[in-house]
Amino acid sequence: MTAYQISLRIPDVSDFSFMLEVETDEQNQKYTNLEKPSPDEVMAFLISGQDYLLNGQLRLMIILESQVVGMIDLFNASEDRKQAETGIFIRRQDRRNGIANAAYNMLFELCMRLGIVELEAEVSVLNTPANKLYKALGFNKTTELAGFNKYHKVID
Repeated sequence: MTAYQISLRIPDVSDFSFMLEVETDEQNQKYTNLEKPSPDEVMAFLISGQDYLLNGQLRLMIILESQVVGMIDLFNASEDRKQAETGIFIRRQDRRNGIANAAYNMLFELCMRLGIVELEAEVSVLNTPANKLYKALGFNKTTELAGFNKYHKVID
């Protein structure tokens, strides 16, 4: 695996096409229990701005060599419990080469600055690469329910 120099940034309206394609792609839908957003919902998200403290969600675009290659999220964040849920998407052509690991290491640092000390992830049992990723990142599988593995990690 190559050690990639990636960066994370807040999404903006220039990310509309990428986000819409990811969120509505049939291949991606088989690994999620979320409903497909409409184009209007994606644009509304982009122009609304993100207030992590207000709505408990933070989406970041993963950038490699000036190109958006994925997204990583914190959501359902709870300041009082100091935890959040997380998820990631990497473009097919950029998968399995360390980008997700690098993005999560950056996210872990951000979580510590935000006071988030625990993360949870739900992963389709069919998504073998993602299940391997979360285990490699130190997440522990806690349950399996309705075709999804639930993972938990204490950030240290």
